[in-house]
Amino acid sequence: MDHPATAPPRGFTPQDLERLPREQRLQLGCMLVTEWGLQVLEVDRRADYDDLVVQVEPLLRARRARVRLAYRTPCRDDLAVLAELARNDGLADFLLIAMSEEDGSNRPDGNHYIPARTFIELLEGSALVRWAGGVPEASRREFAWLQAHQARMLTADTVGLRWLPALALNKVPWPLRGLGGTADDLFERIFFRVMTGRLRQGPGKVEICPVRTTDALAPVSGSRQLACGVARAPGDQLGHFATLPGPWGPAVGRYLKAAIRPV
Repeated sequence: MDHPATAPPRGFTPQDLERLPREQRLQLGCMLVTEWGLQVLEVDRRADYDDLVVQVEPLLRARRARVRLAYRTPCRDDLAVLAELARNDGLADFLLIAMSEEDGSNRPDGNHYIPARTFIELLEGSALVRWAGGVPEASRREFAWLQAHQARMLTADTVGLRWLPALALNKVPWPLRGLGGTADDLFERIFFRVMTGRLRQGPGKVEICPVRTTDALAPVSGSRQLACGVARAPGDQLGHFATLPGPWGPAVGRYLKAAIRPV
């Protein structure tokens, strides 16, 4: 079951985003891509946009990509120009983010484009954003801490624990949009299967067992054998937490989501 967002829309519109100072929009954009796990190497500032040159590791080695924050109304040609720049410079990827209201008749589309409304939704689901008077602001202390420890966090977090605050708000983070499933399901896959992944129950014993942490986000089919040894039938709507023993089992998921939920 897909529940509505715990943090409902705050009424912040693309027009409101356009009215924010450019520096504030730049900081929000940098904060968001940093939260995605991208390292901002430099900022290429132009009249109508800022390009965030970021580092990604798609396979064997680190490569560069560009995230363009467009401050004027973007059009299809803007996305084509960015795509050509990415090809010419040998970039691993590119992304265009609208930071102002769009023209519906000539707006870009596709996986390489984030419209202003989607950007606002991502801000609403971010653990690094604080809302003061209905206006988003980057939480400077948390943002600075994440920047200082980013490399260590990415090395340690191979299973996506950094996505839990957004999932606790019943919002699917943008990098996870292609995995399918609801925010509830993704939250349970990450938290329950990882936290219990090293325990396996047998008849009268508890056995410590290794688990590939890369399986944390992978769905399982057929009869679901959880890491703790509890079988879950196909189509069971109670969720992973409901298989825990005792009457408190079904409430564990709700409690954890409330505890992790950002303010």
